[in-house]
Amino acid sequence: MSHAIPSTPRYTTLAEIPKAPRYLLALQSGDTEVARQLLQRLPYETRLWQPEEAAADVSQLNTLLQACHPGTHLCISGDETFIWNCRNQAQAAGLLDAEMSLIKAADGRQAYCVHCSQLQPISQDDEVTCQHCGVQLTIREHFSKRLGAYMGVCLNADQPYGER
Repeated sequence: MSHAIPSTPRYTTLAEIPKAPRYLLALQSGDTEVARQLLQRLPYETRLWQPEEAAADVSQLNTLLQACHPGTHLCISGDETFIWNCRNQAQAAGLLDAEMSLIKAADGRQAYCVHCSQLQPISQDDEVTCQHCGVQLTIREHFSKRLGAYMGVCLNADQPYGER
């Protein structure tokens, strides 16, 4: 029986979204099916924020959060990169994890290369080449909530340097 390590992110299902007087729904661009399901489930007082671009500047979310009434529950839906960027922005604005639901609706994710300290988008593969330093990385299960990324470490200790 395998157990997820403590840093592995846990996402909310639609049925697990807690009751709240108001909701702010942050949706990644192109997330139409999940948006439809969420808007059907949540009351009409739900406020929707959906940036036009997938790699949007999530700092705009802070302005919306400042205008929200106390008790507003934030639902964030998209890929892991979008979710954790929004979650960290909301946390910096003062929201607690209990005031947010994170709904993974897409496969995008990112890795942090421990060799060159760069974040980069990655596929679902467990082995990738760092786009910045060229080191062959194995993607660990360890997830940094602060960075919103999985840790990438040198795949082969005998080749700790990249091809570049």
